Amino acid sequence: MPGEDSDSSRAQRKGRADRPAAPALTGAQRQSLRGQAHALKPLVQVGHEGVTEAVLDAVDEALVAHELVKVRLHAPPDKRSDAAALAEGARAALCGIVGHTVILWRPREDRPAGRPLTDIHATLYVERTSQKAIIIGHKGSRLRDVGQTARRDIEALLGVPVYLDLHVKVAKDWQRDPKQLRKLGFD
Repeated sequence: MPGEDSDSSRAQRKGRADRPAAPALTGAQRQSLRGQAHALKPLVQVGHEGVTEAVLDAVDEALVAHELVKVRLHAPPDKRSDAAALAEGARAALCGIVGHTVILWRPREDRPAGRPLTDIHATLYVERTSQKAIIIGHKGSRLRDVGQTARRDIEALLGVPVYLDLHVKVAKDWQRDPKQLRKLGFD
């Protein structure tokens, strides 16, 4: 329509057009990223106005900080076109749409172009301090071995190098506490 800006002209005004194009992902990569996003909470909410400049700015900021984000759509008339507009406007890969939630991924910009690296931060929860010592092992040997094996498997699945940051935390009786289970994504 006359007088309306296209997504590409808005992106150019805000500097998003300077970002590299959205990375192409294989089906297995998209599936893996959807699995990683399962425990995440939506960081951006799209309101009744739809995909606006402010929403694209918020999504862009979230992607800079997190690489993998969820965006919640509020009863869109066409969620697929809104998801595509979000991905195009943020120059991110669309990993999937689950209900009214869009999953987007964009590699961090501070990575060298020839050496992409995906950051994965994971926390292993145990119920007792003694279990934490078992998981970590003598001088961190067991956790290091688990991390190295997991990193190799994740790299094979995603096809890019991975920085895997593992932590072990004690959450007393988390398996029997509904509040803790919800916090960990087990609804």
